[in-house]
Amino acid sequence: QNEGYLNCYQEYFCGNGFIDIFIHNRNRENPFAIIIENKIYAGDQKDQLKRYYTFARSHLNLSDDKILLAYLTINGRFQDSEYSIDQETRRKLQNKNRLIQLSYRYDIPEILSSALPAVKAQRTKEIIYQYTSILQKL
Repeated sequence: QNEGYLNCYQEYFCGNGFIDIFIHNRNRENPFAIIIENKIYAGDQKDQLKRYYTFARSHLNLSDDKILLAYLTINGRFQDSEYSIDQETRRKLQNKNRLIQLSYRYDIPEILSSALPAVKAQRTKEIIYQYTSILQKL
């Protein structure tokens, strides 16, 4: 990874909405975008996921295999998915594993637990334990 190519943004304005978490690798050899829509006690906006997908395709010139849309909710389920992305595009992206559903209750604690062995700072480990405990109570 070349330094300076990988960027992570919070509330990134993409021209027609704000992406909650946007990770973009601008390296010409391996460009990609990870778009995370964080849905905690909030409904979908009209064509929200579709707009973010279109942004990655047209503005960033990325092919489907270089885009990952992650829909993060408490239970890992879409709320108003047809309002957010049309059924045909949704199916296409899900079949290619380019649109995934993640859960704060199950997936995030598992991801954090699997990362724990690499964490050196005891205070950081303690924060991860506490956060995981809170998430499992959602």
